[in-house]
Amino acid sequence: MGVALALLCASAPCAAQTAVTLGPDTLLTSTVPLDGTVVEPTFTLTADAEGDTARWVWRRVDLSVPAGWTCDACDTGECYGGVPIGADFPPIAPGASGFLKLILSSPGTEGSGFAQFYVHPEGAFDLGSDLYIVFASPGMVGTSDRSGSAWSCAVLPDALRLRGLPAGTPFALRDLAGRTVAAGVSTGPDVVFPLPGGAPGIHVLTCQMPAGPNSLKLYLP
Repeated sequence: MGVALALLCASAPCAAQTAVTLGPDTLLTSTVPLDGTVVEPTFTLTADAEGDTARWVWRRVDLSVPAGWTCDACDTGECYGGVPIGADFPPIAPGASGFLKLILSSPGTEGSGFAQFYVHPEGAFDLGSDLYIVFASPGMVGTSDRSGSAWSCAVLPDALRLRGLPAGTPFALRDLAGRTVAAGVSTGPDVVFPLPGGAPGIHVLTCQMPAGPNSLKLYLP
């Protein structure tokens, strides 16, 4: 399912109407094999065939990649080493398409991650859309941005798996508005905590460690 976005304007560089359809959706999920196979989740931007040339921009908002994984970005005009802060799409002619994608591979280590982008018409930041890519090795979904830390969290299909927390450590999961979605207390160094349904998006998990609160960001699909 594509998402249509239209821009009406009266000055250059856009003409009377510039419209694109984003596809296949604004959230992509990808499973990244552990054998080095490359995976390329891709967004397309298709310009309205009846409109004018579309001039759009993309920006990286957030990125979390497991240690050792390869993650590069490509758009219609260029492939980059890594994921830059953003770039301009080459002009998209009426009826034609551009793209934005990640090139992902794992050297054999498990993990999960996500990327958030914002795409918008040139000169019209407020008329854009957020795009999300969630990627994980087989058997995992979601992500945490704390790879390599003393404690870690994996988002399973219906639970959080917390590793490395001392027994008795309180933790709470909150959405970006500060509402508590779930809370509990660690019972040991490897805890699986059920997640309530119906709360997708970016969340913050805070653990009350002996030295003070310690937080990480999660994406729940």
